[in-house]
Amino acid sequence: FTAVAFVVPFDTLWDIVSFGILLSFNMSMSSLLMVRMRKESPSLAPKLIGAMVAFAWLAAFFYQIGYSNEGHTWCLVLGIIFLVLTVLVCFVMFFKCPQEPQSGENFTAPFVPFLPTVAVLANFYLAAQISYTGIYTSCAWLAASVVFYFAYGYKHSAGRNGWSALLSLPRDSSMRSPMISEKKQLQE
Repeated sequence: FTAVAFVVPFDTLWDIVSFGILLSFNMSMSSLLMVRMRKESPSLAPKLIGAMVAFAWLAAFFYQIGYSNEGHTWCLVLGIIFLVLTVLVCFVMFFKCPQEPQSGENFTAPFVPFLPTVAVLANFYLAAQISYTGIYTSCAWLAASVVFYFAYGYKHSAGRNGWSALLSLPRDSSMRSPMISEKKQLQE
């Protein structure tokens, strides 16, 4: 990482870090929505959350890059259309995907799904203001990370040595995976 700091200009490094942080915030907002809505509507909630994130991304980038940076009026129109679609999907989530009742296990957040939707929009709007070089470099870094992650996971996967042993481990109703210590006991 030190070599990267010597080669890449500071402005680009700043943009990479900013893009990564904003992307992480959006992932946490999407995860919050998923945790709160998945039990009550397991098939509809993921689709609506994905649509909301995609529409928010398109709204922010069409507005910032297409209209503010380039001055294209058609990008403003598309940005407004995607913003309206984002708001509509948010209201559909509110009415069609009831939230899981509050319990001690879940993180409590007010105004779900409205506040996370506003946060996703704001984060994408800020990400759209990052330089093209920063965005492209961030995407390349993310792609390289995904490749290394899956290559490492494939090489060290417990499933490569037999899924049947892992799947036969006792489970409780909490939907949690078996403990690693149980997996090691099976291997011995």
